[in-house]
Amino acid sequence: MIFAIVRTALTALRRDRGALALSFILPVAFFTIFAVIFGGRRDTTPKISVIVVDEDHSRASQQLINC
Repeated sequence: MIFAIVRTALTALRRDRGALALSFILPVAFFTIFAVIFGGRRDTTPKISVIVVDEDHSRASQQLINC
């Protein structure tokens, strides 16, 4: 049953070249465009200072702060 549905869908997809392009070429094109736009940005995240208040004063909290 599932094989027949898949076979019918693939046959219809093979006959419709526009749907074939939208199914396989367009996602690759979108991925490439977004990779080019957002892939080149390195070290643009601002550094954030964090203040830690250690009210526990245990060994585990000291190790956490020293990381």
